[in-house]
Amino acid sequence: MSNNNLNKITTNENSHKSIVKAIGVFGSMQFFKLLIGLVTTKFAAIFLGPSGIGLLGLIKNALNVITSITSFGFSTVSIKEIAVNLNDTDKSKLQKSIQVVKRTGLYLGILGCVVTLILSITLSSWIFNDSSKFYWFIILSVNFIFTSYGTAYGAILQGMRLMKSIALSSIISSLLSALITIPLYFYLGKEGIIPSIISGSFIALLVNIHFTRNLQKKRIKTSFSIYIKEASPMLKLGFFLSLNIIFGHICNFFIRLYLDKFSNSEEVLGLFEASIVILTSYVGLIFTAMSVDFFPRLTSVQHNNNQVKSLVNKQIEVALLIVTPLILFLYLSAPFVLKLLYSSSFVKVSEIFVFGLFAIILKTVLWPLSYIILAKDNKVQYFKQELLGDFLNISLTILCYKFYNLKGIGLATVINFVIYGIYLYLYVHKKYQFNLTSEAFKIFTISVILGVLCIISSLILSSIPQLVFFFILVSISLIYSFIKLNKKIDLIYYLKKKFKINL
Repeated sequence: MSNNNLNKITTNENSHKSIVKAIGVFGSMQFFKLLIGLVTTKFAAIFLGPSGIGLLGLIKNALNVITSITSFGFSTVSIKEIAVNLNDTDKSKLQKSIQVVKRTGLYLGILGCVVTLILSITLSSWIFNDSSKFYWFIILSVNFIFTSYGTAYGAILQGMRLMKSIALSSIISSLLSALITIPLYFYLGKEGIIPSIISGSFIALLVNIHFTRNLQKKRIKTSFSIYIKEASPMLKLGFFLSLNIIFGHICNFFIRLYLDKFSNSEEVLGLFEASIVILTSYVGLIFTAMSVDFFPRLTSVQHNNNQVKSLVNKQIEVALLIVTPLILFLYLSAPFVLKLLYSSSFVKVSEIFVFGLFAIILKTVLWPLSYIILAKDNKVQYFKQELLGDFLNISLTILCYKFYNLKGIGLATVINFVIYGIYLYLYVHKKYQFNLTSEAFKIFTISVILGVLCIISSLILSSIPQLVFFFILVSISLIYSFIKLNKKIDLIYYLKKKFKINL
């Protein structure tokens, strides 16, 4: 074998290993945060009661809407701003980017603060049906400064791909927030909601500042006009991102409104909400974990289509090998998981999962492809494709539910991802010469076949034969993923080294 081929194999192995390591680090981080969140939620349920939990949800939802309007997609575009200059030989560019991100985070936080102050009486009227609690939102307005400024410092860590610092800062913030939030709920009840929200964002800001304290070597003085010139590309991309987020909120609102008013049963909206929580908040943690490292890496090679193609294909390969066994396991364990997280009355969510879980396999491929558009700074195209996705989401969900009830909600997601995926793939293929490698396509095909077999067995088999067949498919998927990952990164050696196993 030639030296060139050996170098190529070593490079590929290192790339796959970096991806797996990043997923492992940030997956563990997200899992730990999830556990802390579950504990906090449990205590909140005990000390606040159902009405307090509902109030907490309403307040957070109001804050999220204001954030989506005033943040200009800052959490995403700020990472790109740092990552694009990370490997530049002129280090002053990185220092300027850090300064621009910090300054923008502060300004956007002030904007959110001002908007909340202006809307304080209106927000109180919407949530409490009177304006007496307007001062709650006046106090909460400072939360936007803490959150936005903290996001800026977090973006610096993520853009520079400081994996250990990102993981530690996230876990420490979550743990400290929980240690303060739980006593506040215990001693103050519902009156502790406001200080708990503010303290959480303030703690996250302080922790992120601590972990970035040595990253900016010197402060570069710039006028406001120069700052606007440097920040405008970031804010323009962020504007389109924020529009997509707002449209997404509107579409999801109308879907919920339709299910609430026109569904066959009063419980449908609750079942839909539970499916969304599991598929986005829990299963979605995998994609959150992957994006922490993947997006900055992709941005750093955005100008080289060959490197973009290589990185995206490797991300797809590894992601499918990790996600597919998990999705198949959820087919097997869905009733138990639903009873554990909710109650036996939520087992009907499994009907949404028949197709909804399979859609996550499709998302595993679409998710890295959509990041190509973001990394390339093609804001108009990103806006158009996400608008298409939102339109398909609302129209297909309503149409499919009308004909196929709960199963139709999951089926709508599959059809949405297929249409959206074909459009997206054709675009990146034509515009950026991207195509799936034979290895990525083979892994995708096997994942799809295993997922389709799960759908078929869900539809035609009774309980015991269905569970046996699911178990067989999970076993096949696990063995296949293990063999493939072992070939790519020498998984057996990695696990022995990680857990200090001597055989």
